Amino acid sequence: MNTLFSLSGKTITTAMIIGLVPLSSAFAANTIVPLAPLLTTNNLVPAVVRVDPADEIKIYARRVLESAIPQFDERMLEAKGAEDWTKGLDFDRLTNAVGDASVKLTDKLMQSKRASDETRALKLDPEKGVLRYENHARAWDFKQGPKLTKFETPERAAPIVSKALEALGLPKAEFGDAKLTTQMLRLSEKVQDPTNFGVDYEQYHLISLNRKINGFPVLNSRILASVNNDGLIQRLNVAWAPFKLNPNLKLRSRAEVLDQALEEVLQDDPLHVAEDSNVKITAQLAYANKGINVNDGKDETNTGPNSFRPVVVVSVLALPTPYQVIVPLAEEVGTSIR
Repeated sequence: MNTLFSLSGKTITTAMIIGLVPLSSAFAANTIVPLAPLLTTNNLVPAVVRVDPADEIKIYARRVLESAIPQFDERMLEAKGAEDWTKGLDFDRLTNAVGDASVKLTDKLMQSKRASDETRALKLDPEKGVLRYENHARAWDFKQGPKLTKFETPERAAPIVSKALEALGLPKAEFGDAKLTTQMLRLSEKVQDPTNFGVDYEQYHLISLNRKINGFPVLNSRILASVNNDGLIQRLNVAWAPFKLNPNLKLRSRAEVLDQALEEVLQDDPLHVAEDSNVKITAQLAYANKGINVNDGKDETNTGPNSFRPVVVVSVLALPTPYQVIVPLAEEVGTSIR
């Protein structure tokens, strides 16, 4: 179903109660629903029951989730990541990859995860597969910017970033969908003149790259690079933790997953969901770090390379505040998620 029902106060028949035909409407409070006659010691007498609207919403939401959540099986536990690309990762490897000079490090800085100088800021966290690079000397300059020649083509940024990622050792086999965006700037000397629209300049060419393993996306794994008009990487952000599933995982039943998804979805104002005919629920299978918070998607803790597990991401597209819930598809042997 693409839309959710509105509370209409209509009754349903006995056949609907026992599921012989689909539910098509919800109920207002205290709706009287005729049921099949009940057998007593004397004779058959009619009976009525009051239907709680919340129960009807729960029934409907479960049907929507059953339709939205894709089928999954043991193949979700067969995912294998590439060799750990973070082995030997240091600041020199990062600066070499982006075509920059080495950062002079003191003994104290060599033991830390951050380094900086007058124009550059760097961060490394190999355990989490995180690195950051930013060079202010390569930033777009308002004085020199208008004099710069434009890229002959924005697509030129792709091989520049690809070369840097290869030098860092990131596994190409895990690269998912890539997106190219050009960041523009408009300058005008006569800002008070409504007929003067100024001149557009290309500031940066941005490459974003997502991750896929076993055909499924990996949540919170992403690469974002910014290339300036000189063909130099000005910013590079990488979040690409070494991937390895916990070998002690076992797949949960579909019923367990549906139950938890239903509980999580209904925690966020289900009556609003039921009343909004524009609400849609979609779901996608993925892999996630065990530390990802199911409420906000943030990776707050990382338990190492064995921390990944298969999940289903349920998206509730309800205005004004769409939301997502993340439900694990597997649990460790001998433990229970709920």
